[in-house]
Amino acid sequence: MSTCFLSNLLHCREADMAASPLSITQERLKAVTFSSNLYKDSLGLMFRTPEGQQNTDALLEPFTNTVSITLSSFFTIVSITLSSFFTTVSITLSSFSHLIQ
Repeated sequence: MSTCFLSNLLHCREADMAASPLSITQERLKAVTFSSNLYKDSLGLMFRTPEGQQNTDALLEPFTNTVSITLSSFFTIVSITLSSFFTTVSITLSSFSHLIQ
């Protein structure tokens, strides 16, 4: 039974309710009112494993040496900056700790 057929039955008042395993889409939400889910399912994809040798370095292939060095430098600089900032904040707070007690 198609979704269009169920929707038409409801709009023509030939049916009060319809039950069907279908996904709730924006288009369908505009046409009919849905109840809460009675059953929830998920979809999955299956595919055949490629034949031949697996390329274990495929994840790193997009990164050239320049990109790798740039990212490493960036993360090092950010780590040092954050570390020095939080150390300074910690020292500042500890110097005022006698006022808090």
